[in-house]
Amino acid sequence: MDVAAQVLDRNPRAASRLLSWIEDGDPRAAAEMKTLYRRAKAAYVVGVTGPPGAGKSTLVDRLVALRRARGAVVGVLAVDPSSPFSGGAVLGDRVRMQRHAADPGVFIRSMANRGRAGGLSRSAAEAVRVLEAWGCEIVFVETVGVGQSEIEVSRLACTTILVCAPGAGDRIQAIKAGVTEIADIVVLDDLKGFSVGMVFKNGRLAARDGALIPGGTGAPRPPEPLRGSINIQWLKREQLEIPASRGRLRAIALVPGQLITRLELVKPSVLSGRVIADPARDLLKIAVIERHHASPNIGLGIVHGFGLKRGAIASSVAHDSHNIVAVGTNDADILEAVIKIRKLQGGLTAVVDGKLVASVALPIAGLMSEKSVREVGDELDALIAAARGMGCSLEDPFMMLSFLSLRRCEPGSPRPASGLSPLRSGRHWKSYGGAGGKGARR
Repeated sequence: MDVAAQVLDRNPRAASRLLSWIEDGDPRAAAEMKTLYRRAKAAYVVGVTGPPGAGKSTLVDRLVALRRARGAVVGVLAVDPSSPFSGGAVLGDRVRMQRHAADPGVFIRSMANRGRAGGLSRSAAEAVRVLEAWGCEIVFVETVGVGQSEIEVSRLACTTILVCAPGAGDRIQAIKAGVTEIADIVVLDDLKGFSVGMVFKNGRLAARDGALIPGGTGAPRPPEPLRGSINIQWLKREQLEIPASRGRLRAIALVPGQLITRLELVKPSVLSGRVIADPARDLLKIAVIERHHASPNIGLGIVHGFGLKRGAIASSVAHDSHNIVAVGTNDADILEAVIKIRKLQGGLTAVVDGKLVASVALPIAGLMSEKSVREVGDELDALIAAARGMGCSLEDPFMMLSFLSLRRCEPGSPRPASGLSPLRSGRHWKSYGGAGGKGARR
């Protein structure tokens, strides 16, 4: 059996022999590698780099143990520096990994860099391919102790971990170009007294003292196409009316603490031939308004479970199409809550008696804000408190609101548990009677 076949058969001696041929430039390696390149499966390659003595080998030893605990076959390629005087190398990295030496699921190979700059040996890439062919699912490539300009490992690895000691250099050192730019993860060996004063992204300041810098060089302004996404026609209260009919009305019933809903058949409250909300029975009106193309499409229905006693709430965050969804005790406040979202160009609103009592502006695609997490969090807390002051009994009514426009099924029923009319201009879904599923009657 040739060497390549033995490597594919997970023979460690054959893999070691082939790695030696590769390092020595033996011509026999080329023919074997052709076979491996065709048949080896790619592994996830993690590069571990950093200055001498930062703890790279110790970290790799722990990472190997973690991956083995999950049953993965692991490879380690540890590159040690060659002496500029004798040409030899003390392959000391593997000394720290001796507990894995007898593990048949771990293949550890030490290599000398033979004076090559960049942190790796000349044959590192081919060596990784041999470990992949041997069956390694993840390969850790540990570089020699590097300086600022040795970044070759980033070209070989899927993820690069930069290991460095805390307090090594000032803020100017932290923003210098080189090895600090290639890291996907930064690991420190001592967290005592560790505090992040500034965060740099792509070499630019993005945050200071734990707060995002709005509009700063590290937080580029979103492109204009993401703004101005609230495109709705000028609404009239008549567009929110549901014509009354005989029989019971299908309603969406919330399930406390869940995102699923149930179908209920309810006797609607009617005024002047129109279905109206009935806060006393917790039957509120819900409207879904198309906001992307300024179409006249509006879906209407009745929902039970919000507990609002007055006013209306609305949101431009509504899965999956993110149209505007509003729930309220009367058409006037529903209309005003939607109009306020239009003025904010996206967001969450609470309206009572035609007045805005709380809001969160989300002008980026109607979904995001440029304010800090702390500011948005404070506004959201105030908004939820306002909704509770309006009688809402839900822990987070806006989270529930954001899922109500999805077409979902009542458990045990193939029909959508939805009381909404379809988003079609001038047409209403048959909301009365004949639901085809089991539901409570109110």
